[in-house]
Amino acid sequence: MENNDSVHQRKILLFIQVAAICLIGIVAFMFMIIAITPLPVISALQKGKMDGEINSYQPKSAPIEKTLSDGTTYISEIAYGENYPNSYLDLYLTKDDTETCPPTFFYVHGGAYAWGDKVEGDPLADNSQGYLRRLVKNGFNVVSMDYALTPDYLYPTPIYQIDQAINFLQQSSHQYGLDMDTIVFAGASAGGQLVGQYVNIQTNPNYAESMGMSPSLTKEAIKAVIFNSALLDASRFDKTGNLLKDIKFRFLGELYFDTDDLKNSDQVEQSNVITHMNSDFPPSFITDGNTATFTDQAEDLANHMTELSIPHVLNLYDKNEAELRHRYERSLNNKYAKENFEKMLKFLNTYVE
Repeated sequence: MENNDSVHQRKILLFIQVAAICLIGIVAFMFMIIAITPLPVISALQKGKMDGEINSYQPKSAPIEKTLSDGTTYISEIAYGENYPNSYLDLYLTKDDTETCPPTFFYVHGGAYAWGDKVEGDPLADNSQGYLRRLVKNGFNVVSMDYALTPDYLYPTPIYQIDQAINFLQQSSHQYGLDMDTIVFAGASAGGQLVGQYVNIQTNPNYAESMGMSPSLTKEAIKAVIFNSALLDASRFDKTGNLLKDIKFRFLGELYFDTDDLKNSDQVEQSNVITHMNSDFPPSFITDGNTATFTDQAEDLANHMTELSIPHVLNLYDKNEAELRHRYERSLNNKYAKENFEKMLKFLNTYVE
């Protein structure tokens, strides 16, 4: 006959087994629901990462114009369009008094098309504003824009918004002292894909026609492009090497491109920065981390630019030297991010007059 201790142990073991089965069942049920529609999960993630309305026709805060502690003139919440929500941009203007306008650095934040903003950037990385202010200190006027976010707004809405922002700035260049004939485009993560696709529209007439758009800028006006941990081929959105990130990115990519198959979507193919590039694409500086990011895409872009004889710099660090994750380059403290920033400035000094 079993003693009381043995019976008690059996009951505990049975409870653990039942709890484990229930947990597995709950997880399986959740994955089944997510596979059908990831919207609830993405909406929950958005609310956890961002304050206020995700997509709004009102500015997130009262517009301000002030001089920051380093002398930068900061002008916030400038409306650049009315067709879509989040159509606001911020300006960071250099205090340097020169006879010629400084070059314009046009920055598009990341956030997997679903979160992030022009001030904070991608909430999974360091604050954008410090990165942008460093650029002002090095002689650039900086534009940072917001755009409508998925799942409420789909591909290619942000591309249209970039175009609206560029047209607005062209019309307002004298008001803000911007040189719209000397522009550097820069994008981080999904923002890198948006920037690359937009520049392809400006420099490849056949591609612009396929997009149903006309260039708003001459190819001569775009002096350089900066790709920071950029998504370049969205068919590989879910190929970072990190399982949880890949699952999340796949859901986000499927939402943004309105598909259940990233590899066989016409819209995903249309968005590919690498394959739609021609030899008129501007000189480019490319960097990425080496862990849970799009390193292979950065290498593929650099190889394609070599084939097209496009001047470029590819700055990657070996894992044996340091483990650098997605969006490492925006850090204000990371040794390698600082070194990368200096290499980027050296590159820009070569191509931006």
